[in-house]
Amino acid sequence: MAHAMPAPPLRERLAVIATLLGPLPHAKLDTEIGASGAKKSGVRMLKAECGAACGYTIRILPKWARVGLPLCPVNPAHGALVCDIPDDANDVAAVLQENAVAETPIVIPPNE
Repeated sequence: MAHAMPAPPLRERLAVIATLLGPLPHAKLDTEIGASGAKKSGVRMLKAECGAACGYTIRILPKWARVGLPLCPVNPAHGALVCDIPDDANDVAAVLQENAVAETPIVIPPNE
C-alpha cells in the first residue's frame, strides 16, 4: 500500500513539537489480560421462548422477566413467552415503582 511521507522540513518541525510536548502521560498498559482473561459482564440474560412450536426466542434481563414476559410477536394467540426465572432478592414492586408514571399530570402552557 502506498502512503505519503512527511517532507524533511515537516519532519524536523514535528520533532521539535514532540520534544516540547514531552512524553505522553498514561498508565502502564496491562498486556496480561488478553482475550482469555478479560472481565465478563455481570449481566445474566435469560432465554425466553415461545411455548408453541414457532421457535421465537429472545434474551431478557431477569428484572424485566419478573415484571412480565411479552407475548409471542409471531402469533399473539401463542400467549406469553416461557422463561425459567431464578429466585432473587430483586423486588418486582421496586421495579414497578422505579418505572411508574407520575400521578399528577404535566401541564404545558399554551403558546402566546
